[in-house]
Amino acid sequence: MEALQQKGHEICYVGCGSALVSNCVPMISSHLAYDSPDSKKNKLCTLCKKNSLVIKEKFGFEGFDLNSFLDKKMISGINTQLANITQKNFKSCVINEVKVGRIALYELVLRHKLMDVDELADEIWNEYLSTFESVLKTFYVMEKVIAEEKPDRLLVYNGLYSVNSACRELANKSNILVYWLHAGLNQKNRLKNLMVGQDHTFAYYRSIISKWKEDLFEIPCSKKDLTTVTDNFIDIINGGSWLSYSKSPSKGAFNLRETFNIPLNLSVVTVVLSSLDEKIAAESIGAYVEGPRPLFSSQIEWLKVLLKFMASRDDLFMIIRPHPRELGAAREVTKVTSKHSTELNKILLNIPKNVRVNWPSHSISIYDLMEETNLFLNAFSTSAREMTMLGLPVLTYQNEDVLEPVSITYAGSSILEYLEQIDVNLKQPFDAERIRRGFRWRVSELIYSHIDMSESVFMSDDYLSVSEKAKKALSRSGDLIFKGWSQTRDCNKRATSLTDIEKINRLIVSGSSSVLDLIDTSELKKVSPEDDLPIIREEIKRLMGHIYSPSTSIRKGTLRSYLTDFVNGS
Repeated sequence: MEALQQKGHEICYVGCGSALVSNCVPMISSHLAYDSPDSKKNKLCTLCKKNSLVIKEKFGFEGFDLNSFLDKKMISGINTQLANITQKNFKSCVINEVKVGRIALYELVLRHKLMDVDELADEIWNEYLSTFESVLKTFYVMEKVIAEEKPDRLLVYNGLYSVNSACRELANKSNILVYWLHAGLNQKNRLKNLMVGQDHTFAYYRSIISKWKEDLFEIPCSKKDLTTVTDNFIDIINGGSWLSYSKSPSKGAFNLRETFNIPLNLSVVTVVLSSLDEKIAAESIGAYVEGPRPLFSSQIEWLKVLLKFMASRDDLFMIIRPHPRELGAAREVTKVTSKHSTELNKILLNIPKNVRVNWPSHSISIYDLMEETNLFLNAFSTSAREMTMLGLPVLTYQNEDVLEPVSITYAGSSILEYLEQIDVNLKQPFDAERIRRGFRWRVSELIYSHIDMSESVFMSDDYLSVSEKAKKALSRSGDLIFKGWSQTRDCNKRATSLTDIEKINRLIVSGSSSVLDLIDTSELKKVSPEDDLPIIREEIKRLMGHIYSPSTSIRKGTLRSYLTDFVNGS
């Protein structure tokens, strides 16, 4: 925002001012429940208000708090809505064409991993009401502000949060472009980079995937960018991130066929499932666009078809891998089992003899499954990126939740044709062009689409060294004694202006969907190598050093054997 201000734009910074004390995103991220003691809520509110004050003072932003705009008429309208809404009619609550009742579901669905939101249970109803109240306050204030101030653009942090979705819908009604900001995708330096896109994450990915397919996928990538992508992949492989789901590989000690008693003459197909709550939450805030109906109405229906298919295939062996989040991932402070996992349990009780379920409790790394899997079947797991970067085939059926363009997508409407594609893709268990395609996409997703803020950001929150953890603890201690101490310090240390100031300005002024839209492909081609495959071979060699131990043998027909041949130029 400072970059925009430096280019002559007027900034109006909107804070909360304790208006959303009933329930807000900072409370949820700080593990405070809607019914936490007022003393704890007020403590967080004090910190937020201090941070808001620091931002306005240090950056010279004009602005206001929601609290200052809430008048008696608004409060009366909010109280009327709260009195009339019920567990049966909440989804039909629409104010001035904005579906506020549905929007208020977002955090609730994620927090409780809900599968069905047609009617909310008694035990979560009061929590919903607390979020609904915050959404209503945001809605009424921002409706007035937008009408009076008539902003040209609206910027929010994360376009999916319920209160931000209310703002987005109001802005869209007035033909005002909305941009969301988020920390970058590279966990090691995510706070030093920024993702910026229109509307929300799903719209953003639709945009950058389209741009990559049209203009970028054929352009070779530089060694510097490919090295950055590999470094990020190594971090993912090694685990250690607070966002990690899968454990690190066994370095070649794991034997898939021995573990699941799979005969050598059977091809292995692994089914990768995704958590459903994120899909339900996205639907609640209108993140999807109308399009062709997916081949399968749900992952449950998809599994039913696959299990029936496997009952007639004695030449195949299938492993089904539910997502760890379904049963309470390690990174969750409060472990919650999803309703979807209950449905999964029901249909996986009676499975064909050539099917096994790899539950999270088995503690098997996805990279160990990759070693001897001949084909992956995927609904919308983003792990398809890493599998493709290792040359493996991933068959996906077309649906709105797929956030990558590198898997093999069946776009038809015939289940029989889809099943036939399983045999087609089993014939090519490894392909070097998949590796190239995977790396090039990751460069666009991880680097080209980001804004660099490294000269003004001096903190990290992941993969911290001992000294970095000590500095972080010291900053927290300072903030406990002097509210806003670390924020003030960081503001004082920031660069006079960002290197990417022109990029930021062009993006917002032009109304482009993402930073990728600003790329001049002719200029990019001038600095690109003639062929990036030799560089990628070296990067795969580096990756292999983190997946395998040199002391373990290479078995024929495994991923390691394919990668070894690839690295050696075979």
